[in-house]
Amino acid sequence: MAESERLARIEEMLGGLLKKMDEHVVDGAKWREEQRNLLFGKDGGPGLVVRLDRLEQDSARARWVTRAVIGAVISLVVAALAGAHL
Repeated sequence: MAESERLARIEEMLGGLLKKMDEHVVDGAKWREEQRNLLFGKDGGPGLVVRLDRLEQDSARARWVTRAVIGAVISLVVAALAGAHL
């Protein structure tokens, strides 16, 4: 094989490799954008960060309401028992 043929083959192989690298770079940028949209939302919609924050707030609110109801029930039971003994 002549030296010019070898160089032509190497250039062809390098061209193919560069093309594949360019495709992966574009795919990587697209993937990063999709992940950013997933986490932080797209077009004003909520992302996972906002949704998780809302779930945590709902959980805290439900925990507070449950404790308030339990406290009210205990107070009513104590008041009823105190009234029954008078």
